[in-house]
Amino acid sequence: MFTTASHISRRQCLTLVCMATTHSVLANTKADKRDFHYQDGPKDGKSCASCRMFSLSTGGVGVCAIVDGDVSPKGWCMAYSSRST
Repeated sequence: MFTTASHISRRQCLTLVCMATTHSVLANTKADKRDFHYQDGPKDGKSCASCRMFSLSTGGVGVCAIVDGDVSPKGWCMAYSSRST
């Protein structure tokens, strides 16, 4: 169903985001970073710091509404959704 991370279509990305969000709501858990190809650096100028799913907690550690664990403000994953749109 899905292709490699570098060739994933917008439809496939949205499908994964919807599946993970549904799973998170039903199971009250977050998705694994690997499921969303999380990386510690930005991609194409996009980073967690400008994503609507990201928030900075006390101590400068970031958290995401979608993926589990600590998230770098400079990181990126395929659940990225710009705050400005």
